[in-house]
Amino acid sequence: MTAWNLRGEMGHGTEQMIERRYGRYAKLRGKRPVLEYRWPEWRSHHIDQFATGLASILSHGQRTALEVLGASPGGLSLIEWQTALGSNPGTFFPQRDRLYQLELIARDSQERGSPCRLTEDGRAVLAALKR
Repeated sequence: MTAWNLRGEMGHGTEQMIERRYGRYAKLRGKRPVLEYRWPEWRSHHIDQFATGLASILSHGQRTALEVLGASPGGLSLIEWQTALGSNPGTFFPQRDRLYQLELIARDSQERGSPCRLTEDGRAVLAALKR
């Protein structure tokens, strides 16, 4: 709550009065716990909900890109993947980048030509798409 709102709600005349009355509490803040999200610990319990939710927000192009990559168990290089999709670079690379961002796909290494593969989460989302 801002000092301005407190002044209006409590009927105090000045902000100096608020500082005198409540200022000591602002200095004594307790530490708040740091939240940690540990997906590997929750994966076995919530993977279906996660996959269904992600599948619902993917665009048609992203779904198609996942399906094409999922059809190749050994993975595909970027050129092979783009050719298999039949899309132009202007639509392929934004879709690919979004799938990287969501961690649904990964590359074996950063070397040029290394294949892209579905991650475990990517396979779960692909399974949710087929349901």
